[in-house]
Amino acid sequence: MPAEVLVSALNSYVGVVRQALQKHSGYEASYDATTGALTAAFHSPKDALLAGLAVQTGLLNVSWPAEILALPGCAPIFVHGL
Repeated sequence: MPAEVLVSALNSYVGVVRQALQKHSGYEASYDATTGALTAAFHSPKDALLAGLAVQTGLLNVSWPAEILALPGCAPIFVHGL
C-alpha cells in the first residue's frame, strides 16, 4: 500500500480523536506518530465515555481511501433487524 495512503488514514484517525478530546475536556498525554497510539486523560468518566463515542461516530464519517476499505476487516458492515 502506498505510504501516502497510510499517512492520510492515520492523519484522519488522529484528527477525529483530537477533535473528540477537545470537545469533551480531554488531555492528550502522549502521541506516537509512528503508530498513531495516543494516550489521553479526562476530567471525568463521563467525559471519557462521551469522547469515546464521538471518536467512534467520527470514524464512521471519515471518507476512507479505497485502499484502506479493501483491506480484510475494514469494509463497512451493515446489520439489519436491530
